[in-house]
Amino acid sequence: MAKSRHDRKEDFLPVLTNTACEGKTYGIPFNRSVPILYWNRDRFQKAGITGPPKTWAELAAIAPKLTQEGPGGPGAKVFGFMPINQWWFFQAMTWSNGGEMLSPDMKRAACASESAVAGLRVWGDLIDRGYAQIRTGPTEFLQTIQDFVNEKTAMYWGSAADMGAVAAAKFDWRAALSPGFEGKPLVVPSATCRRRR
Repeated sequence: MAKSRHDRKEDFLPVLTNTACEGKTYGIPFNRSVPILYWNRDRFQKAGITGPPKTWAELAAIAPKLTQEGPGGPGAKVFGFMPINQWWFFQAMTWSNGGEMLSPDMKRAACASESAVAGLRVWGDLIDRGYAQIRTGPTEFLQTIQDFVNEKTAMYWGSAADMGAVAAAKFDWRAALSPGFEGKPLVVPSATCRRRR
């Protein structure tokens, strides 16, 4: 950027340029976002659930109640939960459970700790039991949003930036804080990795 004739740091909002490391800017994000939970209020009410889960344990308990075979036979299932399959969502779970992604000296991965894998165990168990689904591939982010809008899942963990797309839903939906872990502070990264408590 320092050598560019076109891109100057002062042309960007400060919120997009506070990504320097040791005084040097290596990149500018295309946006800022945090992970949040979207939930289908209509489906929750039909299942007798009054509000969104606050913890991963609560999410695991209500996902089965929200899962149902849809009309139209196989493949028409409505899942209780779908997470966006992105690294910064894993980071949010890890940090919220007291774990770290890297060692303090930032020279080795620390994401195989018990604190890091606890959230993935919740996801894995829900998937194994048929109460959750995770999309993969180059369009998984957009597909998961569309699955929620098209009522193929009752709740999904996505980005605050998804609200424009979610607004196309023909049902009463809400957004809530990300689930956390009982007795621990909720910590979410922005889409550019800085901690938010």
